[in-house]
Amino acid sequence: MPLVIEKILRAIAGLLILIFFSKNLEINYYNSLIFDSFTLGLLTTIGLLSYRPFVFLNYRPSKKDTYFILLIYLISSFTLLALDNQWWFAPFLLPLTKGSFYLEKTNPSKFYLTNYISVIIFGSLALIEPFLFFLLIVPNILSGLLFFQKFLTDKKKLFNFSKKSLRKFSSPLLLNAVLISIYTKLDVFLIDSLVENSQFKMDYFNSVKVVDYVVMLPVVFISYSFRYWGKNNSIKSYFYDYRFILIASLILSAIAILSASIINAFFTIDIFSFQLYCLVIPFVVLNTTRNNIFLLINSNWKVTIFSVISVVLNLGLSLILYNFFGNYSFLYGTIITQILLSMFSIKIVRNNSKLIIHETNNKKNF
Repeated sequence: MPLVIEKILRAIAGLLILIFFSKNLEINYYNSLIFDSFTLGLLTTIGLLSYRPFVFLNYRPSKKDTYFILLIYLISSFTLLALDNQWWFAPFLLPLTKGSFYLEKTNPSKFYLTNYISVIIFGSLALIEPFLFFLLIVPNILSGLLFFQKFLTDKKKLFNFSKKSLRKFSSPLLLNAVLISIYTKLDVFLIDSLVENSQFKMDYFNSVKVVDYVVMLPVVFISYSFRYWGKNNSIKSYFYDYRFILIASLILSAIAILSASIINAFFTIDIFSFQLYCLVIPFVVLNTTRNNIFLLINSNWKVTIFSVISVVLNLGLSLILYNFFGNYSFLYGTIITQILLSMFSIKIVRNNSKLIIHETNNKKNF
């Protein structure tokens, strides 16, 4: 579980730094920094072009993909500039992140050890200078540098990966990443634009940030398990069985809800928003599992279709509910969307359960 350990370290470091920032930075600057971290995080996800599953399917991009990749970086950077994000240059660090996935594939122990060290180093730098917080948002920078150093001395390391068009692989996933980013953080963008109360913004943004760290754990389990899922099911442990991840997310959701008051004592959050968000963690896990199944069965465009439905449904619900619930309507819209989509996910997961359950039980359904 080295990936899970790394993400836990990253979450703890990020949360401790934000607690420090919330107590030492002026509230409007703090809100601006938090919002910048949301937008950079979203565009980082988009800019990575689902590169990790691409690598773990043993692919490397063709030369024709160079301009496509560069275009994505430029668009991401200009978008951040348009949003007045202080880290507008950060998308150009993503080649390091992409290179790091090859190191994870070929030398995982070195990859994770480097990442553990980088969390400590970058976290310490961010405490000294808040501007450097972006180093914890763009992942695997040091391990990416390590890969490129090794690649320059031994270019044969990539020959074991087959060339494949990243454009064809990622195009539906790119659109999907954009749409998912919109519908999962629509409430954040609407609140930043429409709400003037700085304290409410701060508490709400903090709540969403903590939930992001909590929900990251089961989602990371899914990401790590992806290497074992598929038609050639190689799951050797129940830890990588999606049912274990789903049960763990239910327990995690309950613990987070019960811990809301304790968290609030150290890091001011909107307890109501936080607890409601935590209720839907299992639904987020189910929907994420559904998307990964579509990748496994080469139905990438189905991921995009679900994302289009999500955006339309979330935006429509948020605007309709605004007249009745005010600022919290954006929260309700996001939560209802996740729950409704999970109804479809249950059937899709059941129909493809052989791909994602422990091999001793892969004759049984969900």
